[in-house]
Amino acid sequence: MSCLAGVLAEQGKLEEAEKLLKRATEIMDETLSPIHPHRADCLRNGGEFYRQKGDRDRAEEFFQQSLAAWAKTPAKTIREARTHFLLGRLYAEQKTSADAERCYQRALEAYQEAIGTMIHPEIAQVLEAQADVYRATERTQQADKLVRQAIEIRNEHAKNNPIPNE
Repeated sequence: MSCLAGVLAEQGKLEEAEKLLKRATEIMDETLSPIHPHRADCLRNGGEFYRQKGDRDRAEEFFQQSLAAWAKTPAKTIREARTHFLLGRLYAEQKTSADAERCYQRALEAYQEAIGTMIHPEIAQVLEAQADVYRATERTQQADKLVRQAIEIRNEHAKNNPIPNE
């Protein structure tokens, strides 16, 4: 349901999307453990919905609830890493650089633990986002280094995962 709410939001049907998201959250709260991965995903989706809608406080609340659920799970997952990344993006948009950097670092750690390698496009995305924070805080040399790392990761990933001919 929370995924459907995202589709509705993309179509501009924000009121309908928000109602569906609220209902999905209620169902998850009633039927699943507080640390169930589907509940954490639903909360992450809610955070992203409210971020896109411009309700930063509500977005942060949803992301934090999602991360609280992930913190109680035994192993890091890509889904948890994405939640750290999205919260970092929210903080970057709010110009709270230190919080954004902290979230991006946690995202990188979670990705590495979850997939066992740093050669992954989502890791490149985090590095690029962190580079944007560095640029915004006038740390261009650090930003340039991260961008070069991201390019290397994308090139290595493309080399190891070629797109088949159609």
